Amino acid sequence: MVRPHPLLFLLLAAALLPVFRRASAGSRCDAPRDRGSTLSLLPVFSPCSTVQPSPNPSSFLDTLNALSSRDASRFSFLTSAVGNRRHSVPVASGRSIFQSSTYVARASLGTPSQPLLVSIDISSDASWFPSSAFSPTNSSTFVALPCTSPLCSQVLATPISSCTSCAFNLTYASSSLSATLSQDSLSLATDSINSFTFATVATSPASPNPNSIPSAGPPRPRLRITLLLSQTKPLYASTFSYCFPPSAPQNFSGASGSDP
Repeated sequence: MVRPHPLLFLLLAAALLPVFRRASAGSRCDAPRDRGSTLSLLPVFSPCSTVQPSPNPSSFLDTLNALSSRDASRFSFLTSAVGNRRHSVPVASGRSIFQSSTYVARASLGTPSQPLLVSIDISSDASWFPSSAFSPTNSSTFVALPCTSPLCSQVLATPISSCTSCAFNLTYASSSLSATLSQDSLSLATDSINSFTFATVATSPASPNPNSIPSAGPPRPRLRITLLLSQTKPLYASTFSYCFPPSAPQNFSGASGSDP
């Protein structure tokens, strides 16, 4: 029997000040290198992230308030799914509750590899990589799946364009974006995942800068953890674990894991 590959760990190792603290211009990235199956989680506005908040103080404050205000809603939604007690669940779209970027991680896609910062997502419908961050034409292993692919039928019954590619609309918050079902090689830490299935998304006209967080929708690359595990069962044994230390010095790192 083949022994499972070491489990996928997500490691929080960055400037563990409050998650939403704005990094100063002189801040440096002290996060350790990704290794084995351990992937560092980086606060979205940390010195290690290329995502930058708005230069407008009031706009930046609005961004933080919007992100943090969803935490209570997320918690209520998740606790309502367990136990027999009644819970007060927010009456709101699940997309508006969950689709906010709090942590990012380093990854690479394609051959040769193109480095990316991806938003870690445990609840959205798909993993996607926008054309502003990933260039399919520069990857020799990129494949746009045709409409005849069995995977395409899982996305939609009737493609919206010709059968040369599996094209569909990807809904995110209040935005509808054009996407193409694709496959390519994904690298996480030292692990390589061949033929990883994801959506290639056209850059949103309202958010042309891939290093900023738009008010709604991409273009930030997004990696859905549940989809990742479903495609990497032999590698990670369908196991996912992570650790978020509540407070620590700036150079602190923590991790957790469990056996399959």
